[in-house]
Amino acid sequence: MSTNVEEVSLPKKTVLLFRAPKEGETDLFEKELLKHSYKPFSIPVLEFNYINIDKLSECLSQYRDYSAVVFTSQRAVEAAVLSGKRTTGAGEETSYSDLTCYVVGGSTGKAAKEAGFCLENCDAGNAEKLADYIIQEAKSRQKPILYPCGNIRKDTLSKKLKETGFSLTEIEVYETVKNKSIKTKVEELLQQQGLPDYMVYFSPSGVQYTEDIISSGLLPVNQVKVVAIGPTTEKELRGQGIPVYGVASTPNPEGLLQALS
Repeated sequence: MSTNVEEVSLPKKTVLLFRAPKEGETDLFEKELLKHSYKPFSIPVLEFNYINIDKLSECLSQYRDYSAVVFTSQRAVEAAVLSGKRTTGAGEETSYSDLTCYVVGGSTGKAAKEAGFCLENCDAGNAEKLADYIIQEAKSRQKPILYPCGNIRKDTLSKKLKETGFSLTEIEVYETVKNKSIKTKVEELLQQQGLPDYMVYFSPSGVQYTEDIISSGLLPVNQVKVVAIGPTTEKELRGQGIPVYGVASTPNPEGLLQALS
C-alpha cells in the first residue's frame, strides 16, 4: 500500500540588506539571494551629497598636470562624471584616455572605464593593496596624483603614498550622511514581513547609522543573525556589542552567500 506524501515547501528566509540597490539595474546581491531561495529586502542607510564639483571640474580640465587619478569608490567616479558635464556640456562625452587611472574594486573600475578613464590593470581589493600596486608600478612621481574622495575615507592610501614620495591632490567630492527614512522603512518592513532572519551590514557607517534603531529594541539583534561584509564592518558591530553570525570574506554576492550558510 503506497501513501502519497504532499511536498511541503519551506518558507524562504528573509534577508535585510542595509544598502541601496542600484537604480535602473538588477541588483546583483538581491538577484543571487533570490536564486538561492532567500527573500531579500534592501534599506538604504546612507545618502550622498556631492560637493566641490567645480573644483574637481577645474582639476580634470587640466588633467595633464597629473600623473594619474585614483578612485576608491563609485561615488567618486560619479562626481567626476558630473564635473565633466560641467566642463564639456551635458551632451558631450569626456575622455581622459591618456591619464592613468587606478581603482579599488571591479565595480569602481567598470564605472571609471565607462566614464572615459584609461584603466590601469589592477585587481586591488582594498586601499592598502592599491597603494602597494601604485608604489610598484607608477612610472613617475614628478606630477601629483589626483584623488577625488569622500569625507569619511580612511587615510590608508594617502598616508602610504605620501610616505614613499608621492604628492597627492585630495579633493572631497561627496559627503556621506545618514538616510533620514531608515526607521520608517524598517517599521514598514516589520509590519509587512515580520522580523527578518538575517541582517547584513556593508559598512561601519551603516552600523553607526542604525545604532538608535538597535538600542530602541525595534530590531532585536539577539533574535536575528547579523552578517558583516568584511572585517572592518565586523569590528564596528562587535564594538557596538552586536553579536556577529558570519563575515563575508569577499564584498560580493558569493561572499555573502557563504557567510549566510
